[in-house]
Amino acid sequence: MRQLVVSHSILARAFYFRRQHEGDVSKTAIVPPGPMTVRKTNGEVRSLIRKKLESETGRDELKALAKQYYKTTHDAIRRHDKHHLILGDRYEANAHIAMPLVEAAKPYIDVLRFQDFRDPIQHLDYWFKETGIPVLLADAAGIQREENNFTRNDGEWYTKVLDGLIENPGCIGFHLCGAYQRNKARRRDLLDGFEKPDEENEPHPGRQ
Repeated sequence: MRQLVVSHSILARAFYFRRQHEGDVSKTAIVPPGPMTVRKTNGEVRSLIRKKLESETGRDELKALAKQYYKTTHDAIRRHDKHHLILGDRYEANAHIAMPLVEAAKPYIDVLRFQDFRDPIQHLDYWFKETGIPVLLADAAGIQREENNFTRNDGEWYTKVLDGLIENPGCIGFHLCGAYQRNKARRRDLLDGFEKPDEENEPHPGRQ
């Protein structure tokens, strides 16, 4: 059974506010996830979603909940900015993504966003062809691990991915994961601590 392992917070909040509206919040363990509850909540929501996906009625219910979430956020944004670009949520492209959620989102977003550290070219090509909605690689990197827990961006991987995404007419961008300048917290970078470029791992000429 396919399970939704992304956007638990969307459905968790949807379930919570629906239960709150019905006056039986105290009867459910599902609460809006925050720093102290997100792990517990994710497990509970996964279990609930698996059960819902087993039946057509359950899938319809999930889609209705997700639709209300996306519609609410869309309408709130549009009240203040008629031309705001709505990117939607960031999905993990290597996880199973429940189609009822994507179908619910489509009328209310402008772009589908994905995190993908494995095969972004293939996955973004699939989702653009499947939905017709522009796609954004919102979080990805090729990582080279070296001594002392130091990592570098893999320039060859970066070049390959850029070339592939350029061939995708629906791709609007690529957000490289890591720091712009090396620091103690984010050891992967484009510049070292002295602002010197990592020229060895820069994309090939013409690919920036």
